[in-house]
Amino acid sequence: MFLGYNQLTSKLNSNKILDMRGNFYYKRLGESLIKARTKRKLSQQQLAILSDTDRSYLAEVEEGKANPSIKFLHRIAKVLKIRVGKLLEDL
Repeated sequence: MFLGYNQLTSKLNSNKILDMRGNFYYKRLGESLIKARTKRKLSQQQLAILSDTDRSYLAEVEEGKANPSIKFLHRIAKVLKIRVGKLLEDL
């Protein structure tokens, strides 16, 4: 089945809106994570080691380029001595 030009454009635009909205939340989560990490005076490398996560993945989360799992957020929050809800508070 072929989509007409208008149907295709509409479908692409709706996907862009969802992606933009999702990226916005990921970016805000990353900013919240950076704020909590710097408050504890930890580098990305230190936080990654203490939480047993990969530093490059942590960097992606902080940049809003990754969708972290609750398990990941829980490990990070535990090291930062905050609740996961605190990381999600500003979303």
